[in-house]
Amino acid sequence: MSTSVNHTNQIPSTRASGPNLLYGDQALADAIHAGRSTIRTWRSKRLIPYIKTGHKTVIYDLNKVLAALGALEVKPVTGKGGK
Repeated sequence: MSTSVNHTNQIPSTRASGPNLLYGDQALADAIHAGRSTIRTWRSKRLIPYIKTGHKTVIYDLNKVLAALGALEVKPVTGKGGK
């Protein structure tokens, strides 16, 4: 009996609208086109949500990370003399 292993760093969702979980900093960095050190910095500053499942193992929910980053978006200020 053989078992197949999914090596895509993603956990397949059991629900159609379920969470998009990613294992590790590199998987998240690849998903949002950022550097691994950037992900680690955001995590240490608690700017993005994560689940720590072991000494070095971290899981991210892509939807929650994108929502957290969206909340940090800086909008331009228009006011007096704005060009």
